[in-house]
Amino acid sequence: MGDDRLMERSWRTSLVVLVCGCLIMSITFGIRAGFGLFLQPVSMEYHWGREVFSFSIALQNLMWGAIAPSARSAASPAAARRPRSRSARRCARR
Repeated sequence: MGDDRLMERSWRTSLVVLVCGCLIMSITFGIRAGFGLFLQPVSMEYHWGREVFSFSIALQNLMWGAIAPSARSAASPAAARRPRSRSARRCARR
C-alpha cells in the first residue's frame, strides 16, 4: 500500500517546472519591454530624447533597489532585525 503512493504520477515534473518558469519569464519580460511602448508618445509630448527617458527609468530602478531594504524593514521590523544583526557580526569579524 505504501508503494502505491510512491508510484503515483506527480504533477511536479520537470516539464511543469519548465513551463511555469517560461510563463514567469514571459510576464516579467513583458513588463520590462513595455517601456518601449511609452517612449515615442512621451518623447513627442515633452520633447525629450530617448536618453532622458532611459535615464529616468534607470534612476527609478536604482531608487527602487536602494529603498527596498528599508521598506522591508518598515513593513516587518522583527523579520529584518535578524539578518541585519547577522550581517553586522560578519562585518565585525573581518
